[in-house]
Amino acid sequence: ELDESWQRLDSALRPERRFSKPLVFAGVGVAVIAIVIGVTSLRRAPSEGVLEAGAMLAAGTAPLQTTLREGSTVRADAASKGALEVANASEVRVRLDEGSMHFDVARNPARRFVVKAGRVEVRVIGTAFTVRRSTTVASVQVTVDRGVVEVWMGDIQRAVLNAGQTWSEPVETAVVVEPEPV
Repeated sequence: ELDESWQRLDSALRPERRFSKPLVFAGVGVAVIAIVIGVTSLRRAPSEGVLEAGAMLAAGTAPLQTTLREGSTVRADAASKGALEVANASEVRVRLDEGSMHFDVARNPARRFVVKAGRVEVRVIGTAFTVRRSTTVASVQVTVDRGVVEVWMGDIQRAVLNAGQTWSEPVETAVVVEPEPV
């Protein structure tokens, strides 16, 4: 009987734990907001983070600069369009559909870095260069700031460019321009 008395006294003094509906709804709301913020931060815009294969490179009215996972940077001028098609340990492949993109490629002799602009392919190991593609006049121009690039059309190597040199398509009038003396 003494044990029963202590149990009644204990249960009378210990409040029953019940959750109020407003508190439950507030907790669920906070959890939903945390999930939305987490997912949003994982889906960053290219200018805010590192690009993965399959990402589109599209600059609106302002230039767009981004970093690829392997360390290279890409700056797309306003109204430029393209995509990061392949990005793995052995190859990076960017497609330039229109506009101008500047590439500062992280040096890695074991990895091919290729920019495809229509029929023209620019291949590098480690350098800084710009590729411009105009769909209105069907031309591609490659300008090398640092290092060396190869320009290919299909299986035919069209040019090897050093720093300060420029190449442009169409093939019939392709010209390598030497840098101006300083």
